[in-house]
Amino acid sequence: MRSYVLVIAGVLSFVIVISVSSLVYVIGGRLGVSEQILLTMASGLGYSSALAYLVLFLRKTKALKELFSWDNVVKRSLELSVTCITVILVGGYIMTQLLRVKYEFPEEIDPILMSPVLLALAPIVEELIFRGLVLKGLEHYVKEEGAMTISSLFFALVHYQALPLTFLFVMFLVGTLLAYSVVKWRTLIPSVIAHVAINAQALLLSQLF
Repeated sequence: MRSYVLVIAGVLSFVIVISVSSLVYVIGGRLGVSEQILLTMASGLGYSSALAYLVLFLRKTKALKELFSWDNVVKRSLELSVTCITVILVGGYIMTQLLRVKYEFPEEIDPILMSPVLLALAPIVEELIFRGLVLKGLEHYVKEEGAMTISSLFFALVHYQALPLTFLFVMFLVGTLLAYSVVKWRTLIPSVIAHVAINAQALLLSQLF
């Protein structure tokens, strides 16, 4: 399969997330659905639709079949999770305490309602897109270092609505770590698990502070 097809499929997957989420949000808003439920429904259906497309695409093309190794998955996932969360906590401290950038977990998001999305759907879909299709597709054109950089930049930019601009640099670093793990270990499993851990710590901190 041509590499550009993988990149296009990855971009299309995220377009599906945005399009379905936006459509559900607009329809739900007109029906008077509460903001917290509406955001959960919109995100959940958006990611679910993208996951359905990804499963069909991957089953048909076998594009990422070599990236599902479970070798040393516990050790690798633990190492990657600790490293990524450390970067986030240190980066967050620098941004909020030293640079005085204000950030609070969005009040309109219910952590309990959003948990299935943040702890399951989003990590799987985003890793398949950014560290799977996009990263693998770009490797053919710009080699591993360039593919890691571009896919991580893309990953950071899609979070621009949820985070202050300066926090996107932290997301870029995290994306680079996740991408490096896939390049090094040739498996997506640790990056998916680390992504779950990252979102879990964000939910936990939102409840503690």
